[in-house]
Amino acid sequence: MYLQNSSIIIQEPNIKNFKDLEAIIIAAPLYEKEIIRSLREKGYKEDIITTEKELKK
Repeated sequence: MYLQNSSIIIQEPNIKNFKDLEAIIIAAPLYEKEIIRSLREKGYKEDIITTEKELKK
Protein backbone atom coordinates (compact mmCIF):
# COMPACT_ATOMS: atom_id res chain seq x y z
CA MET A 1 0.00 0.00 0.00
CA TYR A 2 1.26 3.49 -0.84
CA LEU A 3 0.58 6.90 0.64
CA GLN A 4 -1.87 8.79 -1.58
CA ASN A 5 -0.20 10.66 -4.48
CA SER A 6 3.29 9.47 -3.53
CA SER A 7 5.69 6.57 -3.78
CA ILE A 8 5.96 6.19 0.01
CA ILE A 9 5.21 2.62 1.02
CA ILE A 10 3.01 2.09 4.08
CA GLN A 11 3.91 -1.09 5.98
CA GLU A 12 2.71 -2.77 9.15
CA PRO A 13 4.81 -1.72 12.16
CA ASN A 14 6.66 -4.88 13.19
CA ILE A 15 10.20 -6.13 13.85
CA LYS A 16 10.65 -7.36 10.25
CA ASN A 17 9.75 -3.97 8.77
CA PHE A 18 11.83 -2.05 11.36
CA LYS A 19 15.01 -3.90 10.31
CA ASP A 20 16.58 -1.30 7.98
CA LEU A 21 15.13 1.88 9.49
CA GLU A 22 17.34 4.49 11.15
CA ALA A 23 14.45 6.73 12.22
CA ILE A 24 10.70 7.15 11.99
CA ILE A 25 9.07 10.55 11.39
CA ILE A 26 5.67 11.12 12.97
CA ALA A 27 3.52 14.02 11.77
CA ALA A 28 0.45 13.47 13.93
CA PRO A 29 0.73 15.84 16.91
CA LEU A 30 -2.51 14.73 18.58
CA TYR A 31 -1.46 11.07 18.66
CA GLU A 32 2.34 11.17 18.94
CA LYS A 33 2.55 9.75 22.47
CA GLU A 34 0.26 6.84 21.61
CA ILE A 35 2.12 6.11 18.35
CA ILE A 36 5.52 6.22 20.08
CA ARG A 37 4.30 3.89 22.84
CA SER A 38 2.91 1.46 20.24
CA LEU A 39 6.14 1.47 18.20
CA ARG A 40 8.24 0.81 21.33
CA GLU A 41 5.91 -2.01 22.42
CA LYS A 42 6.32 -3.56 18.96
CA GLY A 43 10.11 -3.50 19.30
CA TYR A 44 11.24 -0.33 17.53
CA LYS A 45 14.39 0.92 19.28
CA GLU A 46 15.78 3.57 16.92
CA ASP A 47 15.09 7.32 16.80
CA ILE A 48 11.61 8.78 16.43
CA ILE A 49 11.28 12.34 15.11
CA THR A 50 8.10 14.19 16.08
CA THR A 51 6.52 17.57 15.44
CA GLU A 52 7.57 18.56 18.96
CA LYS A 53 11.01 19.28 17.42
CA GLU A 54 12.84 16.84 19.62
CA LEU A 55 14.36 13.45 19.02
CA LYS A 56 12.80 10.61 21.01
CA LYS A 57 15.40 8.03 22.04
